[in-house]
Amino acid sequence: MVGREPGPEAGQGSPDSQSGGGSRGFVSRSPPGQLVESDLKLSRSLGFWHYVSINIGAIIGAGWLLAPLGAAAFAGPLSIASWLVAAVLVIFMALAYAYLAGLAPRTGGVVRYPQMAHGDLVGFVTGVLYLLSISSLMPAEAIAVVSYASYYVHGLVTQATVLGQSVTVVTGKGMLLALAIVATVFLINYFGVKLVGNVSLGLMVWKVLVPLIAIIALFAPRLQPT
Repeated sequence: MVGREPGPEAGQGSPDSQSGGGSRGFVSRSPPGQLVESDLKLSRSLGFWHYVSINIGAIIGAGWLLAPLGAAAFAGPLSIASWLVAAVLVIFMALAYAYLAGLAPRTGGVVRYPQMAHGDLVGFVTGVLYLLSISSLMPAEAIAVVSYASYYVHGLVTQATVLGQSVTVVTGKGMLLALAIVATVFLINYFGVKLVGNVSLGLMVWKVLVPLIAIIALFAPRLQPT
């Protein structure tokens, strides 16, 4: 059972008292390491495997399908080393977030942690930048799906010349498919976190099986790529 948070220490004052009863700054302040009442009111309909699947979905995106080709063309065999170096760097980031999550189990961790350490303004700016990055990620993923679907459905992409270079661009038909993908993801999120968790479970199986099958097939002794 979680009780109410202890009052602020002497000389600090609560957010409401510092702003005349209203919320102070862009993000409300509260002592780290404790769940506040506003967090307890949120829906808690996700289980352990839901969290695992959501995180795996965030880790395994379209990058592993698109990036190796460009990296290999640029760096050759050294591109494999670049993936290993990136994996080591990401481990340190993951450990930092894991430590902070245990120290301050609060919602909105990406925004909360900078706010707790550096104040409301830094937390607000971090939140805006994170929102912009996530907003651009979904369209990029949709375009990646369209690009791969073009191998099976003709007319989704075409070749064009930009600044003397031949590039692949999405056609009107492909753009409609990309918009449909974005709209579908929006509706899944709109109808609740439980639906998001269940869909993530299904996607996790697909995202894990496809790379494993690809790895096994590539190392098969009788594989003859054409």
